[in-house]
Amino acid sequence: MKLKAISPESFSYNYLAPVVHYYLMQLDHYLRQMDDGDTKFLFVSRAGVRIRKLYEVYAKSAGIAPVLNHDYFWISRFLLNKCTFAKNEARAVNALGSELANHSLSEAIGFIFSSEVRAGNLDEQWWKDVPPMPLHEFVALDSDDTRKLKGYLRDQGQLFENYLLDTLGAAKRGILIDSGWKGTAQQILSEAFPDYEWGGLYFGKIIEDYHAVSSINPYMVGLVFDAAQYDEASPETCFVLHRHLIESLFEPNATSIERLVMGKDGKVCSPESNLILSERVDPVEDAHYLAVVKYLNENKGGGASEIYNRYKLAVREIARMLSRPSREEAKAIEGKKRSADFGREIKVPVLLEPKNRNQWDNPEKRLRDALWLQGQIALEYPENIARSKQIQSLSTNLVPRKKAALGKVAIITRTKDRPILLERAARSVASQTYENYVWVIVNDGGDIEPVKSVIRNSAVDPRKIILCSNKYSLGMEAASNTGVKASESDYIIIHDDDDSWEPDFLQEMAAFLESKDGKKYGGAISKTTYISESIEGDSVIEHGRYPYQEWVTTVPLSEMMCGNFFAPIAFLFKRKIYEKIGGFDENLPVLGDWDFNIRFLMEADIGVVPLVLANYHHRDIAQGQGAGAYSNSVIGGVSKHNEYNAIVRNKFARMALASESNVAGIVGLLGYSMIDLRSRIDSTKHAMDANVNVFSEELERRLANERISTQTFMKSSDDHWVLSQCISLSQKKRGLFKKDENLEYLTKVFSGGASIDREQLVKIIMELDGNILPPSNFNDSRYLIENPDVAEAVRSGAMKNGFHHFYLYGFHEGRKRAH
Repeated sequence: MKLKAISPESFSYNYLAPVVHYYLMQLDHYLRQMDDGDTKFLFVSRAGVRIRKLYEVYAKSAGIAPVLNHDYFWISRFLLNKCTFAKNEARAVNALGSELANHSLSEAIGFIFSSEVRAGNLDEQWWKDVPPMPLHEFVALDSDDTRKLKGYLRDQGQLFENYLLDTLGAAKRGILIDSGWKGTAQQILSEAFPDYEWGGLYFGKIIEDYHAVSSINPYMVGLVFDAAQYDEASPETCFVLHRHLIESLFEPNATSIERLVMGKDGKVCSPESNLILSERVDPVEDAHYLAVVKYLNENKGGGASEIYNRYKLAVREIARMLSRPSREEAKAIEGKKRSADFGREIKVPVLLEPKNRNQWDNPEKRLRDALWLQGQIALEYPENIARSKQIQSLSTNLVPRKKAALGKVAIITRTKDRPILLERAARSVASQTYENYVWVIVNDGGDIEPVKSVIRNSAVDPRKIILCSNKYSLGMEAASNTGVKASESDYIIIHDDDDSWEPDFLQEMAAFLESKDGKKYGGAISKTTYISESIEGDSVIEHGRYPYQEWVTTVPLSEMMCGNFFAPIAFLFKRKIYEKIGGFDENLPVLGDWDFNIRFLMEADIGVVPLVLANYHHRDIAQGQGAGAYSNSVIGGVSKHNEYNAIVRNKFARMALASESNVAGIVGLLGYSMIDLRSRIDSTKHAMDANVNVFSEELERRLANERISTQTFMKSSDDHWVLSQCISLSQKKRGLFKKDENLEYLTKVFSGGASIDREQLVKIIMELDGNILPPSNFNDSRYLIENPDVAEAVRSGAMKNGFHHFYLYGFHEGRKRAH
């Protein structure tokens, strides 16, 4: 909604401040996740000084203690190029020469020494008489003047190395906190000081060639946006059009850092740092900054969802105003003049007065010179003409919207000291045919180095990866919320480190939710395969695959109240529902997904995609590491699940009783659920009793009439089970039989025209080389435990499972059938 009268104060308070509020929340989140004791957070001057002050205001308003392991970092691009001259002479000279290309050599050298001149440290300005030539040619000369310049640059470099040691101390990595854009300072530091790991947390990133910065990209984070062009589908990218708005907001009213000196205390410092810390904030020029501070102080409290929702509303309006501003909006948004830096004291206005500066000036030239093109257009032309020209100007700086593009997915992976499984999860994510996703890995209190190793070696695009690391384990549900808060997306899914997908999972699920039939749902689940496995050493041994909860065709709330019946790996859901119900309950150490699903169904329906696309892995055969870090929460924490089953049920009963408006409905639902549950138990019991009676009668009849042993009866049962699977395999592998008589034999037996011959079935199994699954009355796990040699054969792949061995060899060897 457009304001009737807009001013710098009203624009910043109503629109810019909510965006900064969200940025500071993101910054705080990353600081806490990365605070591992080996990291120093560096607020880079000059912008970092105001960012740190705003962060402290945010923390105070939110009632939290700010992360303390930080310091100011007194540098500038100009100073870094001077101080890294000795590390990489060609790069430093090229950078200085490029920035000062429009000046003569004597002027360029004067800018390099300008801070020393202002400080009165030079008796003469020897560079005034140097002949004109490019800076790189001058540096290549062997002359007294060249040695003076090189000597000064090397001295500054030595001071900087000492300053770096004092600032970082024992830290292994430095994280730069700055306004951002191209990560130039981070790139310079990464190349000049590779013994440290350099990262960056920025308001935004504007990088066109990711390959050029591939060495730093995984550690360079744009907290609000990451784009080289404005994309109307992502309104936060509007700051690409007018990044000086953010620079103006964060820039203190003081000179840049251009030199280092040895202080009286024996430590390296920058004399200009005190001027920056004691800046005078101007009520007119700094109207944007003061309005943001006011907003942060007046908007205390408010959860993450409220901050995010205000941000989303505000950034959409900012996108309109930056891309198609009116004349009044352009004047209000412009911001203060920008300093030129690199030793130059001039300041440049963002927008130019719409009048000729000289006889050669005209509107088109002013458009080329302005720092914000769309704003200058608003000043130069009547509104109807300006709007047309603004739209035309965007065509060269606009990402075309893809037709029928599906929504973005945030994949949240919780992990703790399970690199073997995390590698498989990385392969699962990398294999997806759907590419519009971000993968958030939450290291919940585990060793971070193996996680980083998995990321480095994975095939996932590093631009799509966000790594969060908790110093101490917060628990599964808190880890899930951490991952969600670290990302932006239309959809969310929890991909635990031990599960996996088929390649088309995301494509099929996102397409369903955005289809005509799927739009009515808040989320959807796919069909799932249960995979039984164990871990030996560094290998995952698969023991069998079975359909998981095949009966599920709908997801009624009444069924969910009885118990959870689908795995998180199969459930893709809309972020807006997650935010509406408040995310996962961090008070629950287990059964958090069940609790979440109940609350989800109270708000929205869940659809079912009838495709087997998810794999639910279970270490249900406890061997080696299987009972430790690599166990499932379901398998390894049975007692906790039993305990919290009642806690979750009681939670919803109390919620219902605490809300008068919902008492009748929810209590009725709970009553129905209990009746439904009891009826299921009764019907199941009756069915089981009937089956037991039938089985007993059949057994007694056979024992009496045919005088056969129970073992012989079980042998016959196994034969029929294997026969049915051979028929199923034959349908899938037609043409693999070596002789027609095998196919004819199976057909005859199935139709009752021939009796079962176990030797013939064994022969067919070997020719089919198929996976014969164990019947329900065969305890595969027990058989493997009782027969270690068979377990080893299964691990090596020689046998498919325990029953496979028993049917082919174990029965004849006299091994006991496991029940």
